[in-house]
Amino acid sequence: MYSRLRISRRNDFSIGLTLEKDAGEALGWQQDQSRYGADFLSYHIQLQNRGKVKNLLIGDYSLQFGQGLLLGQGFNLGKSAFAVTSVGRTQTQVRPYTSSTEFGFFRGGIATIQQKLGDLQLEFTPFVSHQRLDAKIRQDDDSSSYFQSFQTTGWHRTESEQSSQNQITEQVVGGNVLIRNRNRNGQIGLSYVRTGFSHRWQRSDALRNLHEFSGQVNDAGSVFGNYRYRHYHFFGEIARSASGGWGGVGGVSASLASTVDMTWVLRNFTPNFHSFYGNTLSEGSRPINEQGFYWGLRIEPFPKATLSAYYDYFRFPWLRYRVDAT
Repeated sequence: MYSRLRISRRNDFSIGLTLEKDAGEALGWQQDQSRYGADFLSYHIQLQNRGKVKNLLIGDYSLQFGQGLLLGQGFNLGKSAFAVTSVGRTQTQVRPYTSSTEFGFFRGGIATIQQKLGDLQLEFTPFVSHQRLDAKIRQDDDSSSYFQSFQTTGWHRTESEQSSQNQITEQVVGGNVLIRNRNRNGQIGLSYVRTGFSHRWQRSDALRNLHEFSGQVNDAGSVFGNYRYRHYHFFGEIARSASGGWGGVGGVSASLASTVDMTWVLRNFTPNFHSFYGNTLSEGSRPINEQGFYWGLRIEPFPKATLSAYYDYFRFPWLRYRVDAT
């Protein structure tokens, strides 16, 4: 069962409600499980362009800042047939979350305040999120509780699946400061994210998990920017997590001719860099334990015809699941 209602006006307001129940899940009213009829309920109220308040959103939302190294929620093509246009990101996105997927979004409030400083445009975006996530709670020998991973399917059909429902409380606070120049062809920003869990996150003791996050609180910050000069677009982001790990991605796209575009991107994510909401150019699903170089090409040999190609060289500094060690 799926039901979605949304009333909106572009660049003005948006009100939305999404209800979803998977096959095999029961309809019920259980406040302790945050179930009000359907198994999954998502909602938002958004106001835009109210004086200095560029964006105000209460409810469920997703974020994208910089190159997505810290905050890259939402749809991302990554490596695809769009070999040039899909790698360098230029826009900051604060969007209502309207999907029926029950994982990978924030629930709380966010606001973007804008202010002119001479020829510069300043935007400040604080945000907060509080929600309950699915995970199986385990016990150590000393009776302390922990979990090894999140349950991201959203299924709550059987007794086993229901026992994992809403067992972990996640609290996220953070902010972003963005400065644009008068011509809007360049910007620089700072992001900070602090994540806390109600239980300790402890992965299995497999050797590949040696550098993975362990604990209840993680802090991470980043600096990012992009600049357009004639036919060139420079972009990049560098970030550090509380573990001491670093992540970086940067590159340049160029229009070499009216029918030829090319891009080059370097990336480096140390094995102990921890970013829970990152989604940037990478071979893996997370920006961690990876080094690589990407080259993309787009040619229009004649009207209504496009040729795209890319080459991506990557390596993993530390062990990785189902990847042979050398």
